[in-house]
Order: sequence, then structure tokens, then C-alpha cells
Amino acid sequence: MSGKKSVRTSTADSRLAGIVSHAVDRLSQAWAAPKLKASVTVSLSPRLRTSLGRATPATGRVSLHQALRDAPPEILQEVLCHEIAHVVAYRRAQATRAKRPRPHGAEWAALVRAAGYEPIVRAPRGWIAQPLPQSAAASPGRTVLHVCPVCQTRRVAGRAVPSWRCAACIAIGLDGRMDVIRLPARTAHE
Repeated sequence: MSGKKSVRTSTADSRLAGIVSHAVDRLSQAWAAPKLKASVTVSLSPRLRTSLGRATPATGRVSLHQALRDAPPEILQEVLCHEIAHVVAYRRAQATRAKRPRPHGAEWAALVRAAGYEPIVRAPRGWIAQPLPQSAAASPGRTVLHVCPVCQTRRVAGRAVPSWRCAACIAIGLDGRMDVIRLPARTAHE
């Protein structure tokens, strides 16, 4: 979809485009930002691995994790709110010649609340099942898997990193220690 009256998306998925368009309409009204729809581009990105979304406020570009394509609309809308709030906070600061707002600062949080959501920085576990990226597991240099025994958060590295902790588990009062699993090294002919 493209044009002045609709949000631009770089996906052919009509269900996703409809949800995005509806969400941006709602945010535009909640934030009194009538030009929002014409100035935001939303796309799915295969490059996002650890976050559900990323915003580039200066260009109005929002990239979403591919898993959001099949996510419930409520989750997609909340992630869109989070990311588009970065764009609006940045643009409002530019318009008033104020300093660039902090990424999850007061301006951003006020926008998220005005849209009816609680400002959170990390999505709760279980929103979307994010499997370990195949490229990370198949890389010859990455042979150590770190797994949280409580929530199954996974991280891959070339060596064991005993200091890594699961942030979600620490947030609820657990120690967050991760199990270290050495993966078999892959050879070049595999």
C-alpha cells in the first residue's frame, strides 16, 4: 500500500497491511498527528533476531520481526505503538528544536500511555516463540549455546560466557543463570 492517505508497507500480505493501517489510524488520532500515516513505512525484516521491532525516527521507517506476521493483532498493534512512538517523539522534538529525546524517555512513555498501552522496553516472554536462528546454530565459529532453564531464552556464542544472565528471569527475582551447552562443531563440507 502506498500514497498520502495510507501507511506505506513493504509487504504484500493484505491481512498485515490492514492491521498496520488500522493501528496507525488509531495512533494518529490518539497523538493528534494527522500526517503520521503518510510519513511512516512499515516492513518485515528477516534481519531482526532479538527484538520485535526497530524504528529509524529520522526516516519514519519501522522494521518488524517476521514472527509478527502470524502474531495476534493485539501484539502487532502494541509493537507498532512502541516503535511509531519513537518516530513521533523524535519529530516533535525536531519541530520544537528540542534535544533529541531519549529512546525510552518521558516523551516516548507519554505517547505510549496516550495510546492506551503500558510503556515496556522488552516484550514479555511467550508473546512470540522465537526459535534460535538457524544461521547462528550453523555457524562454525559459534559453538556454545546458553539456555535459560526457566524460560528457555537462548543465546549463542563462540565460547562459554558464564556471566550471561536471563534478563526476563532477573526481572521477576530469579538469579537468571543460564545452562551452557557446547554444540558440535560444523565442518565446511556439511
